[in-house]
Amino acid sequence: MAPLGKRLHSDTEKDHESDWSEPTATPPSSPLTAPPLPIAVTKRQRLRSPQDLSVSDWQYGSSHRPLWITIERVKTDGLDATQLAMNRRTATETNSLDTLTTVGGESFIRTFHPAFEEREYVGMLVLPSGWRAWIVEDPFSAPTTPVAGLLVHLMPQTVQPYYPPSKYNDPFDKALDPRQICSDAVLSRLLELFSYAIGFTVFKAGVLNVMVPTGKGRKLLESLQHWPGSLGGLIVGLQELELRPTVQQVNWGTGAAATAGAISMGAVGLKLRIGGKVALTVATHCFVDPALTLTTKNNIQELSKRMAIKVVMSRPVAALCKTKPVAWCLKKFSDNSALGKLVYLGSSKEPVGRITETFDKPSTVIPYPHGYRHDLSLVTQEGKPLPDITPPVNGPRLLPEFAHPAVALAGSPVFTLAYEASSPNTPKPITGHVISDLQKNELVEGVQYLWQEGQWQRSLLWRTEKDYETVQGTSGSVLCVGSPDRMEPVQAVLFQNYETPFPFPWALKYTEPQPLDHYRDTLERPPGPLKTVSPTLFCLKGGFFLPEEIQKATIIAARVGN
Repeated sequence: MAPLGKRLHSDTEKDHESDWSEPTATPPSSPLTAPPLPIAVTKRQRLRSPQDLSVSDWQYGSSHRPLWITIERVKTDGLDATQLAMNRRTATETNSLDTLTTVGGESFIRTFHPAFEEREYVGMLVLPSGWRAWIVEDPFSAPTTPVAGLLVHLMPQTVQPYYPPSKYNDPFDKALDPRQICSDAVLSRLLELFSYAIGFTVFKAGVLNVMVPTGKGRKLLESLQHWPGSLGGLIVGLQELELRPTVQQVNWGTGAAATAGAISMGAVGLKLRIGGKVALTVATHCFVDPALTLTTKNNIQELSKRMAIKVVMSRPVAALCKTKPVAWCLKKFSDNSALGKLVYLGSSKEPVGRITETFDKPSTVIPYPHGYRHDLSLVTQEGKPLPDITPPVNGPRLLPEFAHPAVALAGSPVFTLAYEASSPNTPKPITGHVISDLQKNELVEGVQYLWQEGQWQRSLLWRTEKDYETVQGTSGSVLCVGSPDRMEPVQAVLFQNYETPFPFPWALKYTEPQPLDHYRDTLERPPGPLKTVSPTLFCLKGGFFLPEEIQKATIIAARVGN
């Protein structure tokens, strides 16, 4: 694991003899000046340019590897309440570290910003490109809006093998940029290194987690004898895959369902023009029976589930299921296909259309997301017009083209948009709304890559500030790039499909090897009182990348009085 380094010396008069000169920043027109601190005469620790760090802190990183740095607090001895309040206000109002004239800008923000001041650990990630971001371990100190002009990303718990493994050198010559989507060649190389993996998750905090099936983590952690020190400069950990579709029983009048008056619903997606047809989008998993769900328990029920899954996934059974007679029987006696199903919106008694195309072949046995390529189906209607889809009244302006997920991953602001359902009898606009105030500002935390049936399945992972509050019932809602403010142009990126627990310590307790003192953790202790946080909380939202034909489709969005 890459060390979390910190400067070993303060700035001195001879710094210029060993360090490169710092680039001169353009002075702001009206800089924010912090009140003088009692320690003004003492030497300060501060961060400088990536070039400086690569020379003077060579032992913690290089110009072609990411660098993790611990940001220390400045001393606050002797500050009265007025000075503390002024410093907090200055830290909160600072929009860029370049405009902060107080010496030790990063340490000043870390000490006095309300999001950081009470937290035990605040660090900074510096990529070889010079891009920087705050990294924190406590979700309560991770706003989705920038702090002093820099994004704040969560540092995942990296679980590594129990016994000290023999670490081998990084097999990648170049650094892997967590802000870019990995190519098939890179993913294939990773799969060669970890034959037991079913995928990988790359977090923007500089962590790459090897994904394994639920229930397999502990055995691997106790048996692996080899482990990489890093992969493309990223910290490497192990994580069990756990995805939960965000379909839920709801009692409010939005959503798409398979039966009239249904209470298990997803959300309406978008209205698209694809070639010569017009269709609505919905999440496939809302219209099929849920597959088996696994836990980490080892009781008879869980063992029988695993045995059934193993049998179904065996080659002879898989081949048998593809024969026409068996496939016909499965379709008759199991509900694992969305094709042909009627779609009802909200509490309407008449269908709005029928699912005529799906991109998935789900299983009623093998857990989600097996069989789901994009978790997406299309609803069309013959002889009747589909309802109009409209952005929120006095809200953003939805553009007709999709944005590529790479735009959101690079750091663009995102938010989630959903639509209220109305009766299709007299087609009127389905007015959109931002799902909640908590989701007006969201932040992409990484990309998940899953290997299924000889293909890579990619999905974005993002979070809100209150991710202990789930958003089940919103499968099919739209992740947009841009601001939800009035008349702001925004672009749809993809649709929400699932939630997945973020790898904090309490979410990993079942795979945590014993005893604890041999555990290779990256945290000093779990943040916050455990009574306020449970293993089922703090889930990232996830959405699969769109198929190419949908990515090229035109979004039909009517306008209402803005």
